[in-house]
Amino acid sequence: RNNKREQRQTGTISGISTQLLCQRRANPHRTALLLVFIIAGTSIRFQRHTMASSGLKKVFFQLDYMLSAQFTGLILAQKAGIYNKHGIDVSLVEAWTNVQRWAEAGAGREPYIVEKMYKEEQGKSVVLGCVEQNVLFEAQADGVDVMAVDAMMKGSVLAVAGSPEFQNLNGLSDLSGGTIGMHADSIQLVKALLKHQNLQDKVQVVEVTAAEKYHLLGSGKIQACQIYDVMEPLELIQVQEYNGRLPAVLNLASLAYKNQGYSQVIYSPKECVSEHGDSIEAFLAATREGWSMALDNMPESSSAVMEARKKTGTYSKSGYQDDVQLQQKCLEL
Repeated sequence: RNNKREQRQTGTISGISTQLLCQRRANPHRTALLLVFIIAGTSIRFQRHTMASSGLKKVFFQLDYMLSAQFTGLILAQKAGIYNKHGIDVSLVEAWTNVQRWAEAGAGREPYIVEKMYKEEQGKSVVLGCVEQNVLFEAQADGVDVMAVDAMMKGSVLAVAGSPEFQNLNGLSDLSGGTIGMHADSIQLVKALLKHQNLQDKVQVVEVTAAEKYHLLGSGKIQACQIYDVMEPLELIQVQEYNGRLPAVLNLASLAYKNQGYSQVIYSPKECVSEHGDSIEAFLAATREGWSMALDNMPESSSAVMEARKKTGTYSKSGYQDDVQLQQKCLEL
């Protein structure tokens, strides 16, 4: 979202050296953000694993949300047979597909689910997932034996949106005397940020669900709520109290990390990385191809997202995300 044509940054995610190249590709009709992620070959030594007799290695990928524009590259790689071309058979597991499991585990518990799934597969299949950077850190600190292997976006888009009364949000101190509604997966992050700024007694933090937060925000019952600063501002425009304008947004990564953080960090159990490194490399390469295809034809890619969602029967909790046009606007951002 800046005017730089090219920005390079070398960083480290959980011990894996990465080089991230972020370029804007402009034409008269759109500006697309092309994200390329290259894992340095010297950073990690993968053991080769023999392919299954079918020729395709089974890969389960645990999403931390429903199928939407933020996963377009994966959806296109699956639909176009790119994963199969790379020797893998990928199943995308939505966060809300198994309601009972999600009720027991809860949002923000994805790394625990991935670790458990790999053990249940007895190491026969590859299991990966994606989460925000803070969720992965918390799980690792709690003893979950997972590690990051790549990321889909260089800059984290985890943020809070202000209620209609706010024209701007310059910091958490602007919310003094108010209440922030956070999802279960990011409550601890915001509490830590407030404590770091000595605001823990001035700002209340409560847990909210995706289904209720827009109503609470529009009605003024909370003064800010957690959002993903890609899709959700476009949803809030449709909330009556905002009168068609974008909400004030405060990015949390700039407060939490020395860099911009990472979004949709791709991770896997360490044992899986060791045993199935070749298949993980194949998955990452195919996913990059999928994203390249997605950004080259956004209208068609947006339709593919909604087609994939219809097959699973999921829908957005707010009800504002369920159309092709909104998915395309998200991709354009």
